[in-house]
Amino acid sequence: MVRVELSDGWVAAGTVSGVQADVNRFLREWGLWVIGEQPGEVHARRASWLVRLLGRFAPAGWQPQRATVRLRAADGGVEVRAEIEEASNGGPPRSRLTGRYRAYFARWMAGLRARLPAAREVSAATGPNTR
Repeated sequence: MVRVELSDGWVAAGTVSGVQADVNRFLREWGLWVIGEQPGEVHARRASWLVRLLGRFAPAGWQPQRATVRLRAADGGVEVRAEIEEASNGGPPRSRLTGRYRAYFARWMAGLRARLPAAREVSAATGPNTR
């Protein structure tokens, strides 16, 4: 089995510091904790002890996740590179959870894109990538 992840890239309007503040708010709204940050890069994680009790019956949004958002100044705005992946320690998720992760990650990425609307796409080759 393969680890589940989704990555995407686009250019958003604004400045790196302004977009980074929006990213931090977005991550808090989605229940992820910022575990590392520097100018132009934010790392966040979610883990819940409740998932250990509920196991595969826990909603995908409660499952362990790791997100990285990288930002850099670009023509016409800020280039955004976002990645979210499952972060369970027990190996790859079961097939039933894989579908839940993929659906949840697609909603997460759509939410981030809505928060940071694209001024332009980075390139067709860097559209949403999922594994």
